[in-house]
Amino acid sequence: MKIATSFAALAVLTAGLTAAATPVIAADAPAQLAAGTEQDTYIDRAQREMAEWKRKVAEFGRDVKREGSEMKKDASEKLSTAWDEVEENWQELKQASRKAGDKSWEKAKEAYEASKKKLQETWNDVES
Repeated sequence: MKIATSFAALAVLTAGLTAAATPVIAADAPAQLAAGTEQDTYIDRAQREMAEWKRKVAEFGRDVKREGSEMKKDASEKLSTAWDEVEENWQELKQASRKAGDKSWEKAKEAYEASKKKLQETWNDVES
């Protein structure tokens, strides 16, 4: 009898722990999860893009130092300014992805996209 009572107590305890460990999901959770997943995917892709841009901008800077051309120095300054803007917007985008609220995310994403486009245009000008 003592063993049966112990098993019954263990079953109640286990059920309670299982219930406590199960997260409570809000009614709008699927939308929040989808948005979070979409943001995570975007951040992952943007992080790879930023790494590639960082490499390209650094390589361009090394070429400018090696060549010492005035024209290349001016181009390098323009590229550096565009890069700084993208990097700043990238940091804001990462912060917005950690906060709740679609408005801050969308605003940060738009600023990042605009600065990334400007960087691409600057790169195209510098390379031509």
